[in-house]
Amino acid sequence: LLVTATFLRPEWDVRIACYLVGGALVARSFMFTIRGVLQGLERFGWDSIVVLGDRGLLLILGVIVLVSGYGLLGLAAAFVVARGGALVLGAWLTQAQLGGVRVKYDRDVWRELQKSAVPFGLFLIVLNLYSYVDSVMLGVMKGDVETGIYGAAYKVYEGVGYLPGVLASVLTPRLSSL
Repeated sequence: LLVTATFLRPEWDVRIACYLVGGALVARSFMFTIRGVLQGLERFGWDSIVVLGDRGLLLILGVIVLVSGYGLLGLAAAFVVARGGALVLGAWLTQAQLGGVRVKYDRDVWRELQKSAVPFGLFLIVLNLYSYVDSVMLGVMKGDVETGIYGAAYKVYEGVGYLPGVLASVLTPRLSSL
């Protein structure tokens, strides 16, 4: 994100917005960990509360910022604040559900986790590149208007993929235990 935003976008405000949204993505990745723990323990209701809290905060803060006229940078900052708030909510709910969650650094465990995660991480990188490289290419070749229209249509395609994702989220822990 840092490289592509810096080299592909000459506008300073768009670059700053990309950097801010990148920060929100870091918080989102921690939230995925929290959600994975809740799903693995079959606490789907609590997972739903985390998701609804995240989306609700994004919606409320986004609307407030846009109605107030803060524009692109305000919206990007709202993403960071909303994701940070949702992360705190998710951590608090997980703490309440599991009692005694804490962060502890164990070098051997972290090394093993990183080794085990490399293939999965590479798969996710390739999947995301495959899913979004078309938008980057279109933006370079055509411009912002065409890319925006294409991006809006692509959301419909992504929406169709939610049903299998929901089924996989519900069935994976249960099938794993069987």
